[in-house]
Amino acid sequence: MKNLFKITALFAVVLMIFCITGCGDNAGGNPSGNTPAQTPTPAQTSAEPTMQETPLTLEAIAAGTITLTNPWSTLKYKKNGGDFVSVTASANTIAVAAGDKVAFYADGSENTSNLSTYTLTALRINCSSDCFVYGNVMSLLSSSDFKNATSISTEYAFAELFLYSDGSVYTNTHIKNHAQKALVLPATTLAAGCYREMFEGCTGLTSAPVLPATTLAANCYCGMFYGCTSLTSAPALPATTLAEFCYYYMFNGCTSLTSAPALPATTLAEFCYYGMFYGCTSLTSAPALPATTLAANCYYGMFNGCTSLSSVTCLATNISASNCTTNWLAGVASTGTFKKVASMDDWTTNSVSGIPTGWTVQDYTAQ
Repeated sequence: MKNLFKITALFAVVLMIFCITGCGDNAGGNPSGNTPAQTPTPAQTSAEPTMQETPLTLEAIAAGTITLTNPWSTLKYKKNGGDFVSVTASANTIAVAAGDKVAFYADGSENTSNLSTYTLTALRINCSSDCFVYGNVMSLLSSSDFKNATSISTEYAFAELFLYSDGSVYTNTHIKNHAQKALVLPATTLAAGCYREMFEGCTGLTSAPVLPATTLAANCYCGMFYGCTSLTSAPALPATTLAEFCYYYMFNGCTSLTSAPALPATTLAEFCYYGMFYGCTSLTSAPALPATTLAANCYYGMFNGCTSLSSVTCLATNISASNCTTNWLAGVASTGTFKKVASMDDWTTNSVSGIPTGWTVQDYTAQ
């Protein structure tokens, strides 16, 4: 996380430990516009593999290089369907011409975290010029049977995969969506931190992959699309039971995001939505929040800095948990509508940690 707002020293220590360790535990519609990989389109035939059957692929739009930092011992690639080439620390750069396709394979993540230094050593993929990204990311975990793989067992498996730093900021301008070929993240069983900061700073990404998991793990989507400033829509998030830090900063700084996914979860966990939409300045309406009992820090800073947000529906009737709504509506629109349960009288009014100043309060009526 890159210092968008400050918290107390105690929270800072706790958050850093959780973000690195993941607590040590595994804890309908498609708004992204991508076609689910499991269902071939009519144009696909037996001669044309679905994206589920296609390994993770980068297709060069212009000539350049693909660099693989911290390569795993089993990492290899095929360029334009040729022979396998192994990647090592001393042979980690691939020269590409416009139109070249590089498919990646491995037999398991070797990403590691260091609690004492709060650092993560992770495989990173960076293009020096624009590249389309598509195919099944599970080809990095099971090179021979990735098309059937739906379980991630290694913590931080894909963490920081496309994260790139120029030495001062985290930004990756060259990763692009392909108009017809989707990026597939098919896992339904997740591990702690598995997608943490996977696309952080990918400013060229306009749509997100489908995320089908219904059982989450600690930190699983932590900062996944942090700073993806061109992302206009979010994937469906079908989970109804959450894990600690699971959506922490997930869409933080996604300034082009105009709609948020439905959030059907009724069983929350500590820090689960912390800063989830922080700084999403194009977001006008929050998804309905059906949970009746909140968890500690669960909505902390959730919509902080959403300057266009003017509509919130929250069905909570128990907001006694520590810091559960602290600064959750700081910096929103100066006028708006807050819908609540009629019997709920515990909300603080004229407060960035309750109901904002200038907003109209209405009793919620079930549709």
